[in-house]
Amino acid sequence: MIAVSIIIPYHNRAELLNNLLLSIPDKEMIEIVLINDHSCKTLKIKRKFKFSKLVMVDNDINSRYSGTARNKGLSICSGEYIFFADSDDIIKSDGFIKCLELIKNEKPEIFFAKLDSFSQDGSRGSRHINYNWLHYRVVNGASHNILARFVSPCAKFIRKEFIDKNKILFEKQKHSNDIFFSASLIIKKPVIKMVDEVVYSIREGNKSLTSDNSYFSTISRLEALSRYNSLLKRNNLDYLMAPALPHLYKLVKRNIIMFVIQFIKILISRQPIFLTFWTLQNLVLRNWHNNKLIKKQ
Repeated sequence: MIAVSIIIPYHNRAELLNNLLLSIPDKEMIEIVLINDHSCKTLKIKRKFKFSKLVMVDNDINSRYSGTARNKGLSICSGEYIFFADSDDIIKSDGFIKCLELIKNEKPEIFFAKLDSFSQDGSRGSRHINYNWLHYRVVNGASHNILARFVSPCAKFIRKEFIDKNKILFEKQKHSNDIFFSASLIIKKPVIKMVDEVVYSIREGNKSLTSDNSYFSTISRLEALSRYNSLLKRNNLDYLMAPALPHLYKLVKRNIIMFVIQFIKILISRQPIFLTFWTLQNLVLRNWHNNKLIKKQ
């Protein structure tokens, strides 16, 4: 039986994808689903898997970007649980295997694990910090609702049956197509287990969607953020809405007219522009906690 399907969209970047594949444990209970999102070159896989099942498919001809590719993977995978990975990141093999052992005995709808991050020069990054802080807060008594702010689809083992039952899919746009999916998981009130294992490491500094600050990407992210905040508001989680200020700041330097239009739209929708009370409180608590740890060392 396939315990987990690792769904990996990719568009070119064969060398980085091969590094990711090298980090995946070779186990019979693992299925690896690679979705080619209209790459320009043929992928040559350097690693041979002896036990893991490897499935390779193309994204639909009229579909693009990682959201639709992940949806394609969801439609064909056979694992009891789903694990999403980006083609330029790394899976932490030891933590991943420990989670698979837990999956054998416990059947929550989502396992939340921990992340790490690394820079191009090999030093430790910072993109994991906020996610691990949310993990820490829930373990220490905070409501599971705050995991709606755990907007990355990575480092989660999600039961496929739960996704299918609630018809949760990724959005189709190029940028921020995962935040609505991640919030939708929490709004459906899953049974959650927090796993104290690092299972995933995010690459920082690589030229990717996360570092794209173009005019088009900023507008796309603002629109996705609006849908995300509206979803939280409709489900009485408006205190968790994320402020638009970081995106508006990027926009004002590129197109002042669109900045004004977006600013007015956000005001009319009564979504936050500046730091909300919860966001500010969360930042203060995280900094206090980190300083406390530093003093103990």
